[in-house]
Amino acid sequence: MTSALAAIFTIVFVQLIITAATLALPNMAHRELLFGVPLPQGFRSTEIGRHALRIYRTWIAIPAVAGLLGIVWLHNPWINIVAVFLTAAASGCGFVIQNRNLKPYAVQLPQVHRTALIAEEPLPRFIWLGALPLLFLGGVSVFLRQHWDQIPLRYPVHFDINGNPNRWAERTFRGVYGPLIFGGEITLLLFAFALAGWYGSRRSEPMRKPTLTVMLIVELTIALLFGGISLVTTGLVHIPLVGLALGPLLLIIPAMWYAVHQSNQPREPVDPTPEECWKGGIIYYNPSDAALFVQRRDGVGFTVNLANRWSWMIYGGLFLVIATLPIVLH
Repeated sequence: MTSALAAIFTIVFVQLIITAATLALPNMAHRELLFGVPLPQGFRSTEIGRHALRIYRTWIAIPAVAGLLGIVWLHNPWINIVAVFLTAAASGCGFVIQNRNLKPYAVQLPQVHRTALIAEEPLPRFIWLGALPLLFLGGVSVFLRQHWDQIPLRYPVHFDINGNPNRWAERTFRGVYGPLIFGGEITLLLFAFALAGWYGSRRSEPMRKPTLTVMLIVELTIALLFGGISLVTTGLVHIPLVGLALGPLLLIIPAMWYAVHQSNQPREPVDPTPEECWKGGIIYYNPSDAALFVQRRDGVGFTVNLANRWSWMIYGGLFLVIATLPIVLH
């Protein structure tokens, strides 16, 4: 497979994954929630529920198909970016629109008294797996140091759609270790998010452990991706482009299946948060809720309670990591 064909295959795969995930989004949340709105049992099967799903999926399908055609035929990097962005944006807009349309049919889910005297559950024993991504990145850095003289003085790190190099790095500390440093920052941030999700959510929340598991797998995926990029671009290890780009991502598929399966298990109540504190079924703001994380209404896992002051620490950490991008990378 040529590098140009591999690049097209990779972006098509990414577009298909995003399309499939956005189309399946209404089915990821618990059955009592549709587009972030708590509805009567069996509402999904009514004509109104089916109509909302049809409109949402049509809203996504049009830009998704157009994007795939543009990726395959036009071979333009900007088209690739626009195609992926438009599909994700269509999903967000379609979700908010259907959330607004279904609001008149909403019901208040039963509230459950949450006592503050529930004993803190200890972290699962598998939490130590969160250290593996950092150990892997550290091992890659040691390997690069041991083979420093085998790294070219100047080597390509980015290619156009035809497989021609269009960006280069030099054998300097920043050039060689930059991707590893940035990957390490992201993995540390994800591990911090995982711990914050565990300690910042309600003790009775059944999705605490599945969400922690998924976050650790995502952390490992990021480490494998950045470690692989460093090894391949320096020429020390040869991995096919498709394997480098898609291999680590395949870890997320079974992890997400597990999370969706756990999210749809029977429980009570599905979501004890007040309806009026949700904006578009996506944003949660409730000053009266001490929880930092609450169960998402637009999918699987947790979302941040923006009324909690610690939420801005989380977004501040994310901003700092993004701000270091031009410093550690060329």
